[in-house]
Amino acid sequence: MKETQDKIKEWNDKRDWSTQEQIKDLLLNMNEEIGEFWNIIKWVDHETQQRLIKENKKEVENFIGDIIYISLKLSYLCGVDSKKSYR
Repeated sequence: MKETQDKIKEWNDKRDWSTQEQIKDLLLNMNEEIGEFWNIIKWVDHETQQRLIKENKKEVENFIGDIIYISLKLSYLCGVDSKKSYR
């Protein structure tokens, strides 16, 4: 996980996208991604949620990927080792 975090940092550093000012925006963006996922499955029972997740699998993969990316970017911006924080 730390290796992926480092790759994300390197990719963002090359584009000058590693600024501390982004932390609040990243948190808002994560909230947005979670909300978009929630909109697919809100107010339905478990079986319907599972069906909707399968029907929207590509979107769900994108939401989860974005959430992981944002989490790892937040980790390096905050000086947190993602591997240590996961344990």
